[in-house]
Formats: sequence, structure tokens, C-alpha cells
Amino acid sequence: MKKQNPTIEIIVIGDELLSGKTLDSNSHFITKEITRLGLHTNTVSIIGDNKEQIIKLIKEKTEKVDVLIITGGLGPTPDDITRFAVSKAIRERLVQFPALVRKIRKKLKNVPKQIARISEIEALLPETSVPLENTVGIAPGFRVSKNRCVLFCIPGVPAEAHAMFYNNIKPYLKKSFKKKNSMHYIIKTVGLREAEIYVMIKPYLHSAITIGMYPRGREVEIRLQTELKYRTIIQHRYKKINTLLKEYVYSNSDELLEETIGNLLRRKKLYLACAESCTGGLIAKRITDIPGSSRFFLGATVTYSNRLKEKLLNVKRHSIVQQGAVSASIVRQMVKGLVKCTGADIGISITGIAGPGGGTQKKRVGLVYIGVSYKGKIQAKRFQFKGNREKVRWLASQAAFETIWRIVR
Repeated sequence: MKKQNPTIEIIVIGDELLSGKTLDSNSHFITKEITRLGLHTNTVSIIGDNKEQIIKLIKEKTEKVDVLIITGGLGPTPDDITRFAVSKAIRERLVQFPALVRKIRKKLKNVPKQIARISEIEALLPETSVPLENTVGIAPGFRVSKNRCVLFCIPGVPAEAHAMFYNNIKPYLKKSFKKKNSMHYIIKTVGLREAEIYVMIKPYLHSAITIGMYPRGREVEIRLQTELKYRTIIQHRYKKINTLLKEYVYSNSDELLEETIGNLLRRKKLYLACAESCTGGLIAKRITDIPGSSRFFLGATVTYSNRLKEKLLNVKRHSIVQQGAVSASIVRQMVKGLVKCTGADIGISITGIAGPGGGTQKKRVGLVYIGVSYKGKIQAKRFQFKGNREKVRWLASQAAFETIWRIVR
């Protein structure tokens, strides 16, 4: 019989997550997937590579939760201590699984034997474990039980963690637990701030509806959730809010802005190309992350230097001298040269000052110009972003995608 309202918790392991060197994307992905299943994540804990602290935390969790998902620390290096910590916490010895050793050797057959031998430690798991196959990388995960708790240990590499969740954890959760008697709606917007949205939709909120707003760059994701008995209320409010924000709503599903754009371009049989300077290929990277993007994306140039802007995109040197590389004139010339070179239906160009240096009193750090060409018309837009180099580049790419979306929607 399926259990209802299980207690599900996540532990994310790694010093790099506490130092700020690496962003924890795994818990974001896992919690979202758990919500999609109609279940709930109670807590997410991030902890460094401290064996005693990890043991203590696992002991505490296994006494009170139904499912514990642990990511990270399953590699072959000395700082990968998850298997040892789990072994101590559940009082179960580690044993080597011969079948896993063979699989690891097979995957590493073209690697020097000394290195491959080091990786064999990844076949060392708690004795009663069920190994979880790694279809993307090398290190297997494992499932093991303690008290009422089922532990899933999966690698920290996002692609490997995601695959292992889909192949192993998700089927287990679906099989073992009942969905909550609830329903939810998603509204994804671009171009409005969280506070602006809240003011607009406040008259349509209801005490029976839980609302979550999740800003990301120039986007805000709105999630409305309620119990099934309030179905009529949430459906009515959802339609009202969707209509109210229609100029800014790009999706009512979990798809990314660039995925929405890709679907629109495919449907309309349009091809896109981009010329990037300050974003250094970020726009092209986000587009080509989408499977099948070759059906709508011709390619990109990263014309970072003025010399390449002149040589590849036919930007006039005197324009750069007179107005500077970060100007409306330059992005217009960049996108004109791009479209001429590629034959794209839509061209997008971008130049700016990402920082931390390079700014002046007239042109501050965060200044970005975006050029767009469509149906023979060329426009240039000016933006002033705040934040560090990484944030400015991300916001610039978001503004570029918003510009494209407004053309093709």
C-alpha cells in the first residue's frame, strides 16, 4: 500500500558548495522534480567534506525521514568520503562489488591502468546496497535502507545526478508514495520584477491558494497551488492572472525561455544567428544546450576584439573610434554584417561592459547594447545592468532572449 505525505530530505555534499566556487544546481533540480510528482521536499542541507559532520547528519536524518537523497562525494579522490560516512552512519561494512569493478574497468579501458585502478574504489559500497547504474559517467550510486529510511546516494556531477534521479529515484517515489491531493499551475514571465507582478496580481489572490514567486534574472516564475477541493477557485484565479500578465507570459510549463523561443522558431520555420561580444558565447551556449537546436540556429560569432568586429562583421573603424565599441551604432553594424554573412531570418548582436573594469563616467559598468534584425529592419536597445561580471553577462543574455521572444511570439 502506498504511503501518503512521505518525509523527503536532501543532503548536498561538497566544500566547493560552501566556498561559493560551485553553485548547487542538484537540489534545485531534485526538489522541482519531486514537486512535479505531487510530493514535497522537507529540507535541503548543504554540508562540507567533513566526515564526522556528515555521519552525524545522516544518523539524525535516518531516524526520522522516509527518503534521504544524498548527492556528491562518490568519486575516487580522498575528498570523496560519502560512502565511508554512510557506512559508519548506518553501521554497515563496505564491500567491493565485482560486477561494478568490471563495469568501471570496461568504461576506462582506454585510460592508463594506474588511473583506472584508482577508480575501482567507486565499486566499494555498503554491504546491503543496491547499486545504481551511472549511464552518463563512471561512479555508480547506491540505494540502502536504515530503520524506516531509504537512502539514495548519487554523484554530484549534475548530468549524472539528473540521469540517476530519472532512472532510479523517480520510479521509486512514484511506486512507493501517493501524490498529494493538490493541483498547481505555472506562469513564467519575462520583463517584469517580482514586486511589479505582486502588485498586479494581488487582487486575484485567495487564502486557499499558496503562491510562490521565483525570480531569475529578468524572469519570474509564479506557482499557484491548492487542494483539489478548491479546484474551481484556482482555475478561475489562474485564468485571470494569466490574462492580466499576457504581455509578459512566455510559458505555462517548466520549459526555459530559450526552449520557448526554439519551439516558436521551429514552428515558424525561422533561423537565428547571433554576434556576441561581452557575453562571450553565452547566448549561443544556452541555445545549443537545447536538443535539436540545429533546426533553428545557424550559428554565432564571438567578436570580442574591435579587429574581429571589423573583419568578420564589417563594422567601420571610424565608428568605433568616434562612438566606442559599446554603442548603438556598433550593434546595428554588427547585426547587419551578421545577417549578410549568415542569411539568418533573425539576427541578434550584443556589446557591453561586463566589468569589473572598463567603465567610465559616461559609460558605466553594466552598460549593454543589443541589436536585432528582422524583416529588413534593424533596431538597437540600450540596457544598464547592475551586478558583478557574471550577473551582467547573464542579464544581458536574458535581455537578448526577451528581445527575440517579443519578435517571434
